Amino acid sequence: RGPRRRQLRASPSRPPCHSTHRTYEMATAATPPPPTASPPRYDMGAKMAFGTIAGAVSKTTVAPLERTRLLLQMAPASSNTSSLEMFRQLLKNESFMGLFGGNGLSIARAGIAKGILFSVQDRIERLLGNASAGGAGAGFVAAAVTYPLDLVRTR
Repeated sequence: RGPRRRQLRASPSRPPCHSTHRTYEMATAATPPPPTASPPRYDMGAKMAFGTIAGAVSKTTVAPLERTRLLLQMAPASSNTSSLEMFRQLLKNESFMGLFGGNGLSIARAGIAKGILFSVQDRIERLLGNASAGGAGAGFVAAAVTYPLDLVRTR
């Protein structure tokens, strides 16, 4: 059989030797990959709250522009009032709080719609296995729930 070769692992205390009688192999310990930080999982209630807050903040931010646009649409066609002039008249006649007139219902509608979108989209996406279907399903549910508020707002 010939001379037996002994395989030893090299260690910091025993450096590899280049002897013909022994064969050393470097020990390579498989290091585990660093732990990946998984995103926090929120329940549907938390997602609903986050969406409601996002919807309310967005509607409150654009409320002065929406109010000005609405007044311009209701103004007679013969008046050539610009948006800036209408905005100034609104501030002069109704003060700062007049810019937010009728915003409560818009906040309620947007808050509910965004809350539903945030909370339902992930669930539908997991059920159907498709991100586009999840977005479409969430939009359908949000529109179906907020449709009565749209009717009240337009009347």
